[in-house]
Amino acid sequence: MGTDLPAVPGFDGMGVVEAVGAGVTGVSPGQRVTARPWPADEGNGSWQRYCTLKAERLVPVPDAVSDEAAAQFYINPVTVVGLLEASAVPKGGYLIVTAAGSTLSKMLLSTAKAEGIKTIGVVRRQEQAEEVLAAGATAVVCSSTEDVAARVKELTDGAGAHAAVDSVAGDLSEALGSALRPGGCVVIYGLMGGTTFKGAALACLFNQAGGGWGWRFWVSYKGFWLEPWLKSLSKEGQRAVMDKTMAALADGTMQPVTEQQQQQQQQEQQKEQQQQQQEQQAQQQNAAGDGQQQNGNGGQGPQGGAPQQPASGHAQAHPLEPTQLPDGEAQQQRPAPQPPQPPQPPPLQPPQQQQEQQQPQQQQHHHQQQQQQQQQPQQSQGQQPPQQLPPEEQPGGLLDQLLGCEANFCFENPTAALFRDMPAVEESLKEARGGKVLLRLG
Repeated sequence: MGTDLPAVPGFDGMGVVEAVGAGVTGVSPGQRVTARPWPADEGNGSWQRYCTLKAERLVPVPDAVSDEAAAQFYINPVTVVGLLEASAVPKGGYLIVTAAGSTLSKMLLSTAKAEGIKTIGVVRRQEQAEEVLAAGATAVVCSSTEDVAARVKELTDGAGAHAAVDSVAGDLSEALGSALRPGGCVVIYGLMGGTTFKGAALACLFNQAGGGWGWRFWVSYKGFWLEPWLKSLSKEGQRAVMDKTMAALADGTMQPVTEQQQQQQQQEQQKEQQQQQQEQQAQQQNAAGDGQQQNGNGGQGPQGGAPQQPASGHAQAHPLEPTQLPDGEAQQQRPAPQPPQPPQPPPLQPPQQQQEQQQPQQQQHHHQQQQQQQQQPQQSQGQQPPQQLPPEEQPGGLLDQLLGCEANFCFENPTAALFRDMPAVEESLKEARGGKVLLRLG
């Protein structure tokens, strides 16, 4: 990605202009600004006290926008504007929004309402419906208890929605495709449900529009990623997007998340995780119960037939009793205690037959020793088979195709990143070329 080291992450933030280079216009010392975007992929992100940026990257922050809101300007608010343009829903049309309880989705709902677009929020828990409606949704559908496609068709008088913006993917994408009208589009911008998604194949190929032969137009799926979308616009187009986004923050159309709301969202996420764990435990207990019923089938064998006989020919039926682990999972079954039986001597065999039976056993034992000797050098050298990436994560796989570009540079452990020290920043300011601006971020 061309990242210089030491590198600093951070795609969101705001700062105050400390000084300007030669030829800089439009900003002045003491002015609050944010960037579009922060060049974190170049190692010059917002998680530092000072940085130098090109003046053309800066977006002035009006007085009506707080520092807290300006610090969240880029990732969520600008994405909202991009998703509305990518979905291309006309005024008065219907837009489906998945994960409707998220911060980005709430901004999307309020902005769509301000533009005259009707929205249908999709949530997993019914208790989220009230807050989603308060954020601006026209209606709410609960995916865990309702048929999403059928409910959307009902809300739209059978016509279907014009588009859907989806951050879940997985199985939900199929229902979204079936919920759209002819010519509709599912815009996927997240993968919370997994790195794959199900498409409504019939809706993609055919979508009954009514009248005559009636099979025309189709439903499509496409991916959205902020950086490639912005780069596809002209400089004037990019500036228009920034102005529109900042205006929505200034007039309150978009409400950035506060610390209190963030804590509330974390509590809701924990609650949802607990609910998922309870559902998984219930499924495991049901599976264990089914296994007990199959095993308690009146002394029959594993496949419901007669009980298996020992290889020696001495048939003795032992009733099985399942044992339970603390978490309810079925453990390996063991026979119930039986009264001691006198040992049975093995049947006598002619010496020639005994010798014929021992030879294959000796050959098998010798073959196993050879295999163990061949495996020991490899184990001693500590060689491990190379790990293969899943097909969807390989270069050119589903992720690259969906996003339309290479995966963005990210930090798995931001605390391990090396931060620039102040003397180095001061030295870089002295050597700054014309057009650059020094910002104070902390």
